[in-house]
Amino acid sequence: MIATSGHWAFAVPIYSVQLADQSNIGRGLGPLATVQLISNTSLAGYSAVDVTVTPYDMATTGFVTTGTHHAFSFNFATAVTFLNLTNGFTLGTGVDSNPPWGDFTYNIDCTVCGNGSTNTQKRPLTFTLRASAAAAISPTTFSANALGNFFAADLSLNGSTGAAGTSRAPTITGATGGGAQIASVPEPGSLGIITLAIAALAIRRRITKA
Repeated sequence: MIATSGHWAFAVPIYSVQLADQSNIGRGLGPLATVQLISNTSLAGYSAVDVTVTPYDMATTGFVTTGTHHAFSFNFATAVTFLNLTNGFTLGTGVDSNPPWGDFTYNIDCTVCGNGSTNTQKRPLTFTLRASAAAAISPTTFSANALGNFFAADLSLNGSTGAAGTSRAPTITGATGGGAQIASVPEPGSLGIITLAIAALAIRRRITKA
């Protein structure tokens, strides 16, 4: 827990997983990018998850959309609304494949990337997934597709392109401040008043007994 403004607050877990490389042997084994998932507690009445996909080395690696690949793909059983999608990226339509990682329920394409590895986007891809008021989603709502893969991304490393992905589920790798306040902690001034009151009661009892 984290103390904030005289209150205790729950720490929000950070879930992460790395995207390795199994589609282009020339790029090595990776990792090529990291997917980070954090529950967003700021949207009153909604559950939401902030997603950040960061190329492992943004000096050499970035997003592309080559051939039938998508810049980023993931599997999610619940219908969601996309918020704050990074400029230059757009949501694809329907279930589609990101070879060789299989079909995914959601796909994101890069609209500013050029052919092949031209105009590679060497920056993080970020967006928020918001559920309906009746639904509850979290970083653990992401699921594997039919091939057992959770995420895939079309990435260029020094001009060599291909889709990196992972069959590993995200796990807790850290925490960030936020969440509901659970217990009030007296301010220093209030503590002083309480201490004086207790002392006064003790003195009064002694005088009464005398």
